[in-house]
Amino acid sequence: MHRGVGLDFGTTNSAMAFVQDGTVELATFDGNGGQKRTFRSVLYFSADESHAGTRPHVATGEQAIADYLAAPGHGRLIQSIKSYLASRLFKHTEICENTYTLE
Repeated sequence: MHRGVGLDFGTTNSAMAFVQDGTVELATFDGNGGQKRTFRSVLYFSADESHAGTRPHVATGEQAIADYLAAPGHGRLIQSIKSYLASRLFKHTEICENTYTLE
């Protein structure tokens, strides 16, 4: 039995497929209006001030946008990340008081 997973991480939208014994199936995701075959390439890191220095909660896609809108100013929303990563000016980013480099 051969299995595999493929992820197309796009600048705006992403998609995922599963392969098992030569059969390919696209993943579906809950979204506004039902099931979708793509999800928004968006990440949201919640800032829980009571747990400073610990790993933040991460949400993706439409859930990331909903979480960000529900807690304005209390987390970090990242979108179009591939556009920034390609820039020579990108050195690091800060997420919930932690600094991250590409490495």
